[in-house]
Amino acid sequence: MLELDVMFDPEVDGLSPKIIGGTFPANIVDLEEGREHDGSIPHNVVYRIAPEAAEVIGKDLDTGEEAKGAGMIGQEVKGVGIWLCPNPPKGQGWKNRGYIDFANSVGIKFPEVEDKITGKVKFKLAAIEKIDVLGLPVMVTIGQQVHKEDLNKDPLQQRKYPRAFKTLVWEDGERLDVDTLLAGAEDKKEEDPFKGV
Repeated sequence: MLELDVMFDPEVDGLSPKIIGGTFPANIVDLEEGREHDGSIPHNVVYRIAPEAAEVIGKDLDTGEEAKGAGMIGQEVKGVGIWLCPNPPKGQGWKNRGYIDFANSVGIKFPEVEDKITGKVKFKLAAIEKIDVLGLPVMVTIGQQVHKEDLNKDPLQQRKYPRAFKTLVWEDGERLDVDTLLAGAEDKKEEDPFKGV
């Protein structure tokens, strides 16, 4: 065995990072479209918590105590996903409600179309692409999820991770530079240590 100069303290290093729950300013840094499932297409959104979160008061989700959002800055948090149902069965248009809510929270407006018979106004949906949302400022409500394999374990033994459950408008937030984000994504792909394995 090759000896290393690395120490591991199970009381400190064995714990999941602190998760501060609350609503924080963030920017969208990725959007991946998944495979169609039961007539719907999932979209997974990744948010990076912005420096403006430093003074936001949240709650330490382990202790329940108040905590500043400074510990969340720079963390990339996946959302619960948004689903687009391109051809909802009659009476199941509600399946696109989360998609519409997400679009509204990032400032995407779908064209309004008036029904010629009823005069009712509807929205003509479109497929949101990564380039449409990359870098956009949003407010995200962060909570925690437990790994599926740990659901039946003692709460102290459960592995937990932050999850963005809701996306809201960040009125005075600024969009991150899209070219920089795209270049960073390419760099990550090239640095993948398991690429080709």
